[in-house]
Amino acid sequence: VVDVALGEANTWPIIDQKRSRVFTYDSNGNLLFAFGDMGDQFGNIQRLTAMDYQGSYMLLLDESTNSITIYKRTEYGDLLISAVQSIEDGDYAASVDYYMGILQRNNNFDQAYIAIGDAKFREGDYVTAMQYYKYAYDQTSYSEAYRLYRKDWMETNLWILAVVIIVVLVAVLLFAKWVNKVNKRGEKYSEKRKWYEEVCYGFHVIVHQ
Repeated sequence: VVDVALGEANTWPIIDQKRSRVFTYDSNGNLLFAFGDMGDQFGNIQRLTAMDYQGSYMLLLDESTNSITIYKRTEYGDLLISAVQSIEDGDYAASVDYYMGILQRNNNFDQAYIAIGDAKFREGDYVTAMQYYKYAYDQTSYSEAYRLYRKDWMETNLWILAVVIIVVLVAVLLFAKWVNKVNKRGEKYSEKRKWYEEVCYGFHVIVHQ
């Protein structure tokens, strides 16, 4: 690494001189894009030495030819910078639109899925966040979103669980009472018991073992 510059949206590209490539990262150190290669073809650079920005243009110095090559950012790069700037500004809703546009052009860009998941996470839409984290195989973020989703579900539906438990307990008590009544009635029988009376007696034997 021989040089670094500060770009828009707090991005920072670095020069890998050995591979004659430029790698650009966001403020969190996530790789956004990379370009460049050695060779004699137009646009390639033999020995990258330094770089700087002129607006959205990137100026790269080739030490071997003492020349400067000017690179113009692509439409894809514009979308990516706009998405990163939206996050830097705290406008997560706008960043989702930009990242959606990025995924239409490159659906293998995991950082876009994570960024959309983060935006939905902040909105409290944990189900959608989990979906996008899953696309990026981000197990840590997925687990956190699932934990909060489960917590919200429990808080919202706790009364349903309480009602179900009460209904089950009442049903068990009523069933036990009915079984006891059938068994007491069966003690006076001299003839063969009916099938449901046999079942009730089975419960009596199980409980009194």
